[in-house]
Amino acid sequence: MYFYFLVLFTACQSPVQRKGLRIATAANAQFVMEKLLVIFQEQTGIACQMVVGSSGKLTAQIREGAPFDVFVSADNKYPESLHQQGKSALPPDVYAYGKLVFWTLIDSNLMNVSIWDTDVVKYIAIPNPETAPYGVAALECLTYYG
Repeated sequence: MYFYFLVLFTACQSPVQRKGLRIATAANAQFVMEKLLVIFQEQTGIACQMVVGSSGKLTAQIREGAPFDVFVSADNKYPESLHQQGKSALPPDVYAYGKLVFWTLIDSNLMNVSIWDTDVVKYIAIPNPETAPYGVAALECLTYYG
């Protein structure tokens, strides 16, 4: 299963006036964005400030006028709604694809979906489907495999 990570360029105060970029980043993209921003700043000399939060909260802040230049979200509904409300300079754009994985401490040679419903697997943890796209995908996957 793949997920779309989206970038939304918001219509806020000019970064030139602030001498840098403010990047609103969904918490699930925080660690990759930290690495990307280091490279971006080294290559361009443009300072970046990253603000991390849930996509929903960042969306609410942008609606209320938070001065972000870029919004990075893992869920299309947030940047798309901002764009439809005229809160962005450009429509959202996919910048990466994510993949749902099954991870365990049990010997990986034994792992496949057929053992999910056996005594070998005691618990399955997934992100909250109400707040995380990967939670929705995990639930869909578990439902699909029964």
